[in-house]
Amino acid sequence: KLTALRRLGLGYLALGQRATTLSGGEAQRLALARELSKKGDPGALYVLDEPTRGLHPADIEVLADVLSALADEGHTVVVVTHAPQIVRRAAWVVELGPGGGPDGGRLVMEGTPRDIVAARTPTGRVLAGGLQNLGERVGFVDRHQRRAAARSGVADRDAQADRG
Repeated sequence: KLTALRRLGLGYLALGQRATTLSGGEAQRLALARELSKKGDPGALYVLDEPTRGLHPADIEVLADVLSALADEGHTVVVVTHAPQIVRRAAWVVELGPGGGPDGGRLVMEGTPRDIVAARTPTGRVLAGGLQNLGERVGFVDRHQRRAAARSGVADRDAQADRG
């Protein structure tokens, strides 16, 4: 069971530590470690809500590895997250928004991470910078390049948004 804790980046927890001292993400990963230590049936459903909250980027990668392994083993993994490191590895992304609170909750886009990037949704723009890790170069330009393009008369919708 301790191996599962270490695998999820929880090796720093003290045995006997009170559950009330854990963050929400730690508590979810602790529950996931408990499940991983069981010999469960393939096809289990795992639902995690913001499990990366408060994690160091290296620990997010560890968690992403574990979630990917679960999916590879035939389980269904549903993660509510704002962490691009997790979203980039998803088989399917459902982007809700376009904003938060009363401005959110509507379907913005769904598809693979590459589909989201290609659609240039808010999440797609965040993901674009890291898709090189997936072996794909994307044709996004930074704000300064868009402004130069706009001045030269080549104005795409992103350049127009910058000026508007």
